[in-house]
Amino acid sequence: MEQPGREMANGCHLGASPTNFRDANRMDQLSIFALYNTVTLGVEGTGMVSYAKTLTDAERWNLAFYISTLVDSPKQVNAGKMVWNRVKQIF
Repeated sequence: MEQPGREMANGCHLGASPTNFRDANRMDQLSIFALYNTVTLGVEGTGMVSYAKTLTDAERWNLAFYISTLVDSPKQVNAGKMVWNRVKQIF
C-alpha cells in the first residue's frame, strides 16, 4: 500500500513551500475548518496529500485542532531570538 507523502521521500520536490505552523500571522488566517479541509483534501500540486482514506474523520479533526496549537506567540518568538543571538556570540 502506497504511503501518503512517499513521493517526497523519493526526492520529488513539489511546488509551494509548506505552511509554517509556528507563524502567528499565517495561522491567524487559517480556521480550524481550513486546517481540517487541508488534511482531508490535500493541496493539489504540492506534497500535501489527502488523508481522507488514511485517517478517520475524528482523527482529522483532532489533527486540525492540534495543528492550531503549534503557533508561537510574539513573546515566544522574541525570547527565542534573544537566546539564538546569545548562542551565536558564544560560538
